[in-house]
Parts: sequence; C-alpha cells; structure tokens
Amino acid sequence: LKGTALPGPLRAHLWMQRLGGEEAFQRYSEQLDRKMKKRGVGTEGVAESELNGAILRVASDLYSTTPTLAAIADSGSIGHSVAVLGRSCVLTGLRTRLDRSVLLLAPFLHLYPTLHPSEQHYCRWLTLLMEMDNHLPHVADIPDQARNVMLRVKSTRARLHEHLAALHERHAASNPSAEGALGVASLVEGWLSTGLVNSLSSQSLFWWWDQCFILGWDALEGACGRLLLKLEAEFLRCSAWDAALRVVVEQPYKLTPARLKDCFADQE
Repeated sequence: LKGTALPGPLRAHLWMQRLGGEEAFQRYSEQLDRKMKKRGVGTEGVAESELNGAILRVASDLYSTTPTLAAIADSGSIGHSVAVLGRSCVLTGLRTRLDRSVLLLAPFLHLYPTLHPSEQHYCRWLTLLMEMDNHLPHVADIPDQARNVMLRVKSTRARLHEHLAALHERHAASNPSAEGALGVASLVEGWLSTGLVNSLSSQSLFWWWDQCFILGWDALEGACGRLLLKLEAEFLRCSAWDAALRVVVEQPYKLTPARLKDCFADQE
C-alpha cells in the first residue's frame, strides 16, 4: 500500500484501527463519562460552556482562512468542532491548544461524516482526536525534531541552510522581540505539530496521512525534511524571512501526491 492513496473505505478502516479502534473508543467514553459526573455536568452543560465561545471563534477563523479546511467542510463542521473540543476540554482539564485541535479534527469530521451526530459520534471523533495527538510528536519534542530536520538540511544542502539562516538572522536583528528559541528550525515546527493540515491541498493531505498511517507517524520527521528540500528553489528566491514563512504555508499546497511521493521514498 506504500505510496498509494487508499480507497475511502480502506482509509476509514485503517485510520480507525491505527488510532485504537473500538478499545480506544470505549476507554475514552468511560473517561469522559467519569469526568462529566465528577464535574456534575451532562452533555447539555458541555454544550453551554462559556469556553465554547472561544472554540467557536477559533474554528470559524480557521475554516474561513485555511483553504484545505474550507474545501473539506460541510455545514456542520464548525458546530461539530465546538462540540468535540468542548468534550476534549472536559477530558483534559482545559489542556488543549484550540487551533491545533481544530486542524487535527477536520480530516476526521470529513472522513467519518454524519448529518445528525449523537453523543456516540461526538465521542468517536473525540477518540480519534485524542489518539492522533498521541501519534504526532509530543509538543515538548517538536523543537528537537525541528532542529534534527534542519541539521539534515545543513549536511545535505549547505547553500540552502546558509541562505535560510541569513534570512532569519537579518529578521531577528530588526525584530528582536520576534526572535524565537528555535531559530531557522521554526520553519518546520508547524508541519510537525499539525501533520501539514494547513499546508497541503485536501487530496495531498489525505494521501500524506495515508502514508503516515501505513508507515507509522515516526516517518513524519524525515518526510518533512525531504519536503523542505523539495522547496529549495522557492526558498532561494526569498529575500526576507517573512517570504520564507509564506513558502512553508503556501507552496506545499501546490504539490500533488505524485510530486510528494519521494518524501517517503526510503522509508519502510
């Protein structure tokens, strides 16, 4: 199956199994039920939570400004996001990055749609989101993985690395308050955090996730490094750091699965 775009039914089955299947669903259902009882709230209480206003604002903004989310959305996507993330906040004690969660949830809402979701549907989506968070690099590990990517770029494409480092150095000198600890490695931080949901077209995104579910999400770091190298010409044309950041967000969107295939070429 490596390198292929999975047919819809097989994709739905494989993703579900890789994310824990029925066992994970039962586990999260029980945890959520216990949390709700402990807090003395039911599903109505979650629906009326004041946090939902914040979730709604984040979801509405991302669905209106992220081309891939707009392409796969239906009339219920934003409302379903609010409902699922409200339950996520109950389960995690508000330890949820709303923007990242909205992005990660979107492919699951599209792949497992329903017009009139029940509590079971919400919990199924919640399970997929929570398990997906476990498959992606942990937030604390992303900086090191981003640096690893840039070290490989430095060792294989020294000219590219020098150019990006110079752009970042000039940007940091003129914007001291914007200087981040990751430096040039911040270019791939978003890719590693969200699995490229906000950078690939819908067709390419589902293909990319197929590869990561087939090979294992440990393949993401290496694939992101190869994607960065694939965009070398676009980066070398940049004369400012802001332009390099736009390349990271905009250029992958133009790449089809056929052009992305070699990002996973040597992974087994």
